[in-house]
Amino acid sequence: MKSNYDIVRLIKDYDTKTRKFKFNDGHSEMISQDVVEIFGLPNRGKKLPSTTTSIRPDSHFVKKYFTGYKKITKTSIDKCLNFALEDETKEGPMDVTRLIILQLFMTNLFCNSGCTLAWTYTTTIDTLEEIGKYNWAQGVLDYMYFGLE
Repeated sequence: MKSNYDIVRLIKDYDTKTRKFKFNDGHSEMISQDVVEIFGLPNRGKKLPSTTTSIRPDSHFVKKYFTGYKKITKTSIDKCLNFALEDETKEGPMDVTRLIILQLFMTNLFCNSGCTLAWTYTTTIDTLEEIGKYNWAQGVLDYMYFGLE
């Protein structure tokens, strides 16, 4: 597949010492402003919490939807989303929003080879106000560099 080849080539052309990609005519470095231009994410606010030591949070949202799941996977999010779509309480619409955001994290912003998402991300989406406190552009960039190194 051509798309896989392109990704492999980019990874091969990445220099972990300089944090730059090597191309025929020089080097290129991604910065958080590039993430802003690509995804339209905010580039201000708090640093995202660490995902390398992620433990299951003791939150109402996690208990309500992820009881019985050891990990957050695309399948678990899909099942939880189906459950949330049937929730006619005042929490239902916000829960659907949270699950869609987790789906976006897993499929686009914080992808990994294990197709899992760190529990830490559930703590960043408790409320719309909480979501707005974080520097998502820098978080996505940091995650990309973490995956490349």
